[in-house]
Amino acid sequence: VLTNSRHNEALKKAVTHLVSAKHLISMGVGNEIVSLEVHTSVRLMSEIIGTISTDDLLNTIFANFCIGK
Repeated sequence: VLTNSRHNEALKKAVTHLVSAKHLISMGVGNEIVSLEVHTSVRLMSEIIGTISTDDLLNTIFANFCIGK
């Protein structure tokens, strides 16, 4: 059960991208295109579980700390 509306929306979008990936596979579309749908779904689910990427970490560091001064 998701109590956060943002998480709920992210999960709905993630499922939509996975359904799209399944449809593309059944149509014989190339793996590169299918992987874009799967990657988008993983990124959306990462927002729910709180996975932090290197880019997120660097953005936080540069936004919140004075570096090089």
